Amino acid sequence: MIREHEQQSASGQTLIETLVAVFMLVTGVTAALSLAIYALSSSTNITRQIIAAGLAREGVEAVKSMRDSNWLREVLQSNNCYNFLSSQPNQDSCYQNWLGKNGATNYYCINPSTGAGNNCNGNSNSFPYYIGFDPASPNYWVFARDSSNYGMNYDPANSTNKGFYNEDGVTDCLNATSEFCRSITLTKLSPAPYNQDGDVSAELYVQSQVWWISKPCPRVHLFIEAPTGCRLELDTYLTNWKNY
Repeated sequence: MIREHEQQSASGQTLIETLVAVFMLVTGVTAALSLAIYALSSSTNITRQIIAAGLAREGVEAVKSMRDSNWLREVLQSNNCYNFLSSQPNQDSCYQNWLGKNGATNYYCINPSTGAGNNCNGNSNSFPYYIGFDPASPNYWVFARDSSNYGMNYDPANSTNKGFYNEDGVTDCLNATSEFCRSITLTKLSPAPYNQDGDVSAELYVQSQVWWISKPCPRVHLFIEAPTGCRLELDTYLTNWKNY
């Protein structure tokens, strides 16, 4: 009887030990899988942040390139601008069309406001734009005022010669094929004393905003609607420093 009782106790102990071992094994595997999933999610989000930073930087550099192109195509206007050394008007030469205005048709329009002789299509001091690519045009960058179409398309094969990410100006973020959206807002500033000649010496405030879509980042239409951890912005100020 004693031996039979000892055998039953031993069998009971073995079952409990097995259950405990299985529980510990499941707990360990679950923790490992959770850690792996978290690491993969973090890695994916970091990758998107890196791509978004590149797209935002591209937006800033595109506007700089347009400003520089306006300078290269412009003719230096003699004695038509304010001279800050002598504090006299019409005593200095400058590039007045650096924002693409005064009736010029072959310059990039990066002035968001209207004015006398201004061929730009803005109607306020601040307005969002989108940039895209157009290889068929002499101007590689396509830059247009827009209020909603910030969706980007992804072309992994580069089959249309438009680059990996392209804004076509007709796709909004909710219907975009890629996981990134971008909006560029230009604001014209005229801080004293550099507003002697109207827009000639104005500052251009550039905001390049990018937001992305992932598991913790829902697809939204506007930058401000995206969660804080799902968006980034690069800002810069452009001036007509070539005049001085």
